[in-house]
Amino acid sequence: FEKPRARDVIHTNFEKYMDYLDNAHIYVRLKRHDEQRRGKHLIYCKMRLSSPRGMFIASAEGWGYLDAINIASEAIDKQIRRDKT
Repeated sequence: FEKPRARDVIHTNFEKYMDYLDNAHIYVRLKRHDEQRRGKHLIYCKMRLSSPRGMFIASAEGWGYLDAINIASEAIDKQIRRDKT
């Protein structure tokens, strides 16, 4: 697990909404399960984005931490787009 790499992935996923979200805080919780496939563990990711516009919450599972973070980020991305309209 590389924390700076995960931070960069999260930042690039949400930088297009920074003007809309104003002062946003992102909380990410990762939990590794024992299951493995192709050398990668099953990772559970719970993500919460808190901003003056509201709170957006998503959870996802993926093979590897980047996969789990990207899936949870896509779910929050959908919520933000729905909220903007």
